[in-house]
Amino acid sequence: MMSTLFERLILLLHKHEIPIVLLRVKDISEDTLYSGDFDFYLDPTYKKKLFTFIFDFLSKNEINFFIDQKKYGKTKIFIFNDVEKILQLEIWHYLEIKSPFSRITHYIMPEKINQLILKKDATYVLHPLFEALYYLSHLYTKSKNLLAEEINQRLSFYWTYLQEVSPKDAILFEKLLSRDIDLTQIISQVFLKIKKEYIYDSSFKMSFVTFKIKFLKALHKLSFTARKKVKLTPVLGPDGVGKTTFIEELSRQNPTIVYYRFKKLFRKSLLYKLCFQIQSKKNSSLEKNQIDELMGGCVFLSALSHYPFLLFSAIFKTKSIFSDRFFHDYLLKGVRIHQDKLTYISNKPLLIHFIPNTKTIIQLDANSETILKRKQELNHDIICLYRQHIFHLIIDTPFYQYFYLNTKYDVKDLAKSFLYLNETYS
Repeated sequence: MMSTLFERLILLLHKHEIPIVLLRVKDISEDTLYSGDFDFYLDPTYKKKLFTFIFDFLSKNEINFFIDQKKYGKTKIFIFNDVEKILQLEIWHYLEIKSPFSRITHYIMPEKINQLILKKDATYVLHPLFEALYYLSHLYTKSKNLLAEEINQRLSFYWTYLQEVSPKDAILFEKLLSRDIDLTQIISQVFLKIKKEYIYDSSFKMSFVTFKIKFLKALHKLSFTARKKVKLTPVLGPDGVGKTTFIEELSRQNPTIVYYRFKKLFRKSLLYKLCFQIQSKKNSSLEKNQIDELMGGCVFLSALSHYPFLLFSAIFKTKSIFSDRFFHDYLLKGVRIHQDKLTYISNKPLLIHFIPNTKTIIQLDANSETILKRKQELNHDIICLYRQHIFHLIIDTPFYQYFYLNTKYDVKDLAKSFLYLNETYS
């Protein structure tokens, strides 16, 4: 049951001291799970910790997910195994309220919100008064219909809740529910209360924060738009996970997609040929792919020197290029060369900053037993370490959209899910 799994995920996040809080109360059940999204707040300094925990939890349970960061200050996470049933989490890293006087958007920043997060019975919750008032502001900002059943249920919940902690404010909800007043009649009072308690007192600081957020949002949007023009998508995963099969299926479902072998990018490089000659003499018993891994830094730089040619094709040609590897793979050592453990190459801390940024990146995965049936020369421990290391390389560099897809599922369904989500949320 996805609802049970979701509840367990939130409880475990709180247990691991990740203070993610629901912005609006919502019932978690199989009936409501896929209708609308779940709105959360999380301090942006916890993002990597959140991504890592979600990756560990969902990959262990063999569940697909998609992280979307195309908008500044907001992370969307889509959890799915069936494209017809997608659980949507919308995680805000600051909050917005709109002034009823000027219609200008103001921002409540993490340093203010973090003070309003309470720990209750090993779980994190927002201060009840702030959560209730912010919900009224949200209804006004989004011009919501107060007659909707879900909205009425929430208003009733906050009314009951506030009768104990703030009876004076509970009256506002009581009047809204009884239709004695309209939201527009009290929103000024709500806004002024939020502004006084939770937004910067100084008009200058408030204006500076507003300018800063709007500037960063515009910059982020510009950067994402530029990446959209580059029709290149890396597909990462260990040998035997099904990268070729997946890309070929994508191409069948969408003929504008073409399969690109990443090794073509570096093997014609003069630097690569020189390094290969030296290493092949020293390691004559190794296969070509194993030597490539042995000289990962050289491969990385050779590929980087030829990347502008691939970039040109990805921008100006009508086809979308899906590459079966990417630069991340050559920062790892011990995948094909049998060693005691898988490690990063020595100059990884420097080279990681030069990994080209793309709009979308895909990580294919499957349980070790499935991969070993297809690629017997690998081993269980290396597959597990590869899964973790590749993910950390991805989140340690700027990314906009990340897909985790488990190839235990039918490849046609996987390709269909990816194409639907990628097109819908581009």
